[in-house]
Amino acid sequence: MLARPRSRAFSLLEVILAVGLVGGAMIAVLQARDGSLRRSAIASEKLVAAGVANDKLAGLAAQGFPRSYQTGGTIDAYGELEWRIAETYKSHSLVGHVREIEVTVHRAGGNIPAARLAVIIPVES
Repeated sequence: MLARPRSRAFSLLEVILAVGLVGGAMIAVLQARDGSLRRSAIASEKLVAAGVANDKLAGLAAQGFPRSYQTGGTIDAYGELEWRIAETYKSHSLVGHVREIEVTVHRAGGNIPAARLAVIIPVES
């Protein structure tokens, strides 16, 4: 009996496996890229929010931390951001009474802060 010559072509099973492997690899790369873009957008928003908070505290510092000031508002950047300023008075064991001014920036309608900065000022008796 004569041996049948072996064909050099790929079998259907080999082609299906190769396409599946390449497709799976492409899906993994696209998902990683999507996650990276999402993290980049979040980081950009947090950077803008930190800049807003820093700007608000710097504005108060330039005025000598006045007793009355605007306590909140909105800024149109990367969607809409809201900012709030809260002031509390506390008693501190080392410096006596202090005034804490905290600026919080978050996405409009949300409660999770994208940035939070505070300054503590000793209060003269």
